[in-house]
Amino acid sequence: MGRFSSNKRFGSVDEDDEKLIEKALRNVGLEEHGNRSFLNLSGGEKQRVMIAMALCQDTELIVLDEPTNHLDVKYQLQIIHMLKHLDITTFTTLHDMNIAATFCDYIYVMKKGKIVTHGSIEEVFTKEMFREVFEVDAHIYRNPHNNKLNVSYLTCGE
Repeated sequence: MGRFSSNKRFGSVDEDDEKLIEKALRNVGLEEHGNRSFLNLSGGEKQRVMIAMALCQDTELIVLDEPTNHLDVKYQLQIIHMLKHLDITTFTTLHDMNIAATFCDYIYVMKKGKIVTHGSIEEVFTKEMFREVFEVDAHIYRNPHNNKLNVSYLTCGE
């Protein structure tokens, strides 16, 4: 599971590999599913297995494209929280700006494949940015529960 490039012998998994795999499955909440066939997993479980496979690469940098897509809210938060607290650099695409605001240290905002702005959430989250990039009016406020900026979308821009 995600360890092929590290194996010295084709297809063999050693004790260190087993420990990495178990830790990765535990990190994504699938430790009880380790022996199930990938084909028998739900869409969200498959997504979490793919993230676990990336974690098994044991690298200093991980790139994930929408790792929370198709996940229940509980698992979205669990995965993003886990990624935030790994001791590696993570580049992640997200469409949920409130999750990005809560967990990301630095963001890039893109439109039509081009970077429009980048910086800390405090620098990037502006009404003007939401209007220009996402074509929506937005109310930006500080969440009283975590003191992070959040956005409420008000209307579609015209």
